[in-house]
Amino acid sequence: MRNQILFLQLVFAGCLFGQQTVIVVPGTSDPWLAGMPNGSTASCGPFGSECDVAPNLSPPAVTGSVIVPGSTLTITATGLECYDPTPTCATGPDGNPSLPISHVNGAENGVSGITAPANALIGVFLGPNQPSLTPPPAQLGSNTAPVLKQVFLIGSSSHITVPAAATRLFLGPMDGFGWYDNYGSFTAQITVDQVSVTAVKMFDSHTLQIDVTAQFSQSPATQKNLAIATTPIGADSNSSIRVTLDSNNCPACSYILPSGTVGQFMNSFRIDLRQAGGGVPRFTDNQVFDVSATASESGTIVGTATKMGAEIPLPVVHVHGIMTDCLPDHVPHGLFNYLIGIHPSYTEDDGLALTQTYPTLVSFDYHSLSGDAIDSANQLTNWIQNQLLPMTYANKVHVVAHSLGGIISRTAIANYGAGAFINKLVLVGSPSEGVTIAPEALSNWNVIQPLIAAFVSTVAFPVALVPQADNALGCLMAAAVSELQ
Repeated sequence: MRNQILFLQLVFAGCLFGQQTVIVVPGTSDPWLAGMPNGSTASCGPFGSECDVAPNLSPPAVTGSVIVPGSTLTITATGLECYDPTPTCATGPDGNPSLPISHVNGAENGVSGITAPANALIGVFLGPNQPSLTPPPAQLGSNTAPVLKQVFLIGSSSHITVPAAATRLFLGPMDGFGWYDNYGSFTAQITVDQVSVTAVKMFDSHTLQIDVTAQFSQSPATQKNLAIATTPIGADSNSSIRVTLDSNNCPACSYILPSGTVGQFMNSFRIDLRQAGGGVPRFTDNQVFDVSATASESGTIVGTATKMGAEIPLPVVHVHGIMTDCLPDHVPHGLFNYLIGIHPSYTEDDGLALTQTYPTLVSFDYHSLSGDAIDSANQLTNWIQNQLLPMTYANKVHVVAHSLGGIISRTAIANYGAGAFINKLVLVGSPSEGVTIAPEALSNWNVIQPLIAAFVSTVAFPVALVPQADNALGCLMAAAVSELQ
């Protein structure tokens, strides 16, 4: 597939790769006061005392042309800091690895919590707005890039991709509470990288998209080139048939810039995985791999960058439990938001339809009260095999099933061969050993059924409206009517 190119003209002076900013970070800089107005408090002690107050204990901010969403920053730091008033516990920016601590209040003022080595240098990106006006994101997972308001570990040296909509970066040391009496300071240097891998994602069911931004000279006469390479991808991490992509086996992994190109340039490499490297094996587990990018000019390398831990996850299928289909919203937004917080490469589908170009967080819907569990298991198998997987480069999915959804998922594996398409099955509250009341209800159904009939006839509920009911009572009545017909 032809590479899709976006040429970015610089629209303000000074926004050049390689630009540096140096900032002093006092030990008293509380990251949970980032972006908060004067008089705001944070990180109070266990008994509600020893609070930090803005602006005296607010963290320093990096702003301006250094903070460009999608660019990669190299942050290095030196100095000594201690979570007490004396230097006895002082460490460098990597902190004390034998003393991991958490923020006493977890998420606060709209900013996420974090667990990190005591004294370690940490940071948080914000947009232009006060962070407490919107809920905090989940705590950052390992090997993932931070989003807005998500605290991340920097240490003595880190490469960080600036998240979308970020306009400010705040820095501070790690403490549990009460930054007001901390000792020392760090000096941090923030540099915009010459080359950066800004995004790795699936463009469609078979196309891997890798976005690279680079800074070239202002000479229009030189030939300029961008190239990418990956560590092995395909199948699962234990497979011997995984493929390493580079310009030798992947023509789309190298690009010669148009003649006359100068300055900053971004290219979206789009790689057909069915053809590159002789064909990348379809995914049977989450893909985690590194992507390197090289910019060269007149045959001389001018910059390189590596994005560690790029991730293309298997789709996660949620199979709801009994009566969840009776609710107006069947999608487990809490679960999906948690997964996105740990793995930002996930994307939640809108509603219950497969609306994303490459769906990764989806829900399977079925009639839990009026439908047959065995039929639902067959439908689940067919849906995964014939609708979901063809929209992805995956051969398998992960399934998270709640309550009755677990029974349906296990039936799909046992009776319909769904195990061939499922990598992991997680059961949440599923009655795998049966339900004690079910035999009683079955043996006394001759008594229960007339009671249901009397209830339905007494309230005179319109049968035609029952299947459209958006609440649990209506759903129960729908099941009752179904049994009577």
